[in-house]
Amino acid sequence: MTEPAFNPYAAPQSTNLYEPEMGDICRRGPLLVVPRYSAAYLPCDTCVKCGRPAVKTLRRTLSWHHPGLYLILISPLIYVIVALIVRKQLRVTVGLCTAHASKRSNWIMAGWLTFLAAIGLFFVAAGVRGNGAVYGLSGGGLLVISLIIAVIASNLTVRPRRITQFEGTLAGAGEGYLQQFPVL
Repeated sequence: MTEPAFNPYAAPQSTNLYEPEMGDICRRGPLLVVPRYSAAYLPCDTCVKCGRPAVKTLRRTLSWHHPGLYLILISPLIYVIVALIVRKQLRVTVGLCTAHASKRSNWIMAGWLTFLAAIGLFFVAAGVRGNGAVYGLSGGGLLVISLIIAVIASNLTVRPRRITQFEGTLAGAGEGYLQQFPVL
């Protein structure tokens, strides 16, 4: 049998020892590499944070854009429009155990209560004649704190590190969860 002739137009061949096939989920260090074809079905029977049995599943649509896009701070409106146009999305379903689901619920509840307290202080500031500015500034501070709590609560699941045309790289999964996947 003779070898095929050299074809300069053929796609390059990979020399990797392990290449994930379509549908394979693997890990690259502490990151989870998920194929991006229709929806990534991560194993939902275990908690994505610790690897214990999951009692709650969450469906998330993760968005990512290149970090260099933050340099377009000419106007926040222009940045938002460009970011919405060039973002890449990945749908994932993750599981959470009882402890992590209650921790997430507590952070969400704290964020909402802080937000409602901030709104209440704004109404008090509008109704008070003398020291309304103090209540208004306190409400503004609580509003900022509620946004910080919302960011903390949203990071209690996985978050995108990078999303390409073919795969998504996710951070935030625990070591107990990552152990069930092959190393890339």
